Amino acid sequence: MSFRFQFRRGTTAERDASNPILAAGEPAVVLDSGQPAELVLGDGVTAMADLRAAVWDDDARLTLADAAVQPGEVADFALLVDVDTTGTTDAAPTINAAVTSLSALGGGTVTLPKGSIRLDTPIIPKDGVRVRGLGPGTVLYPRQEGFTYTTGSTSTPLSNFHISDLIIDGTHRTGTFKGYHGQFHVGCSWTNLIIRNTGMTGLGPDKLRQCLISNVTTEDTGLDNDGTQPSGNGIGIGAGGWTDHESFSIVNCNAIRAKRYGIMVEGSDSVSGAKIIGNFAT
Repeated sequence: MSFRFQFRRGTTAERDASNPILAAGEPAVVLDSGQPAELVLGDGVTAMADLRAAVWDDDARLTLADAAVQPGEVADFALLVDVDTTGTTDAAPTINAAVTSLSALGGGTVTLPKGSIRLDTPIIPKDGVRVRGLGPGTVLYPRQEGFTYTTGSTSTPLSNFHISDLIIDGTHRTGTFKGYHGQFHVGCSWTNLIIRNTGMTGLGPDKLRQCLISNVTTEDTGLDNDGTQPSGNGIGIGAGGWTDHESFSIVNCNAIRAKRYGIMVEGSDSVSGAKIIGNFAT
């Protein structure tokens, strides 16, 4: 497998604004236009601004840095994952290894390339990680569920996990699976997605707090539902019974040809923070 790492980097002002505590041995770069670059290594305790810095004063490189586009924030780690894009070889082990590695480092982004990406087993979400594609050219073809998080609980919810900018296509599914299936989420999001040809519900995250579903289109979901089963929606949220306040927003989504409901929320009175705005279902 092949990973490409991108260290935290940003200007002095951006560093000072967030001033994160870097993990032990974690590198980061402070890069101000026209100024020497500063490299620091975290110790797991000290805020980034208080770490000793090694100054890299190289006139040629400073000239290049002066013309470079500066990042908008101190960035998390990022991995561009090198996987088969012909749909021939299972990419799930490589993607899951990248997700697990970044979560252990405190978070970051796993970027998937354009192409047909085969998943023989699901991608397992981890805290602090974003899995993103490069738009509709990135197509996941899961044999089971595309993503699944079934180990969550009231004490161990999935926190700050995000999926964006890709397609989940269940055309090659081997059973009655969802595109996304999980329980107990805090601060998670699902944005700019197309989910289609699933056996059951397309997007099915349950138990949500401070979560966002935005610009998601589902097409032909619930294809294996015979009309008597509970699943089979475009977007289906199971809520209630977790805390005294479960909150989420479903915004600007389209649910097309769902076997049961386009957008369905079921739960108890604890769903007091739900916002469902500007969606369309047929």
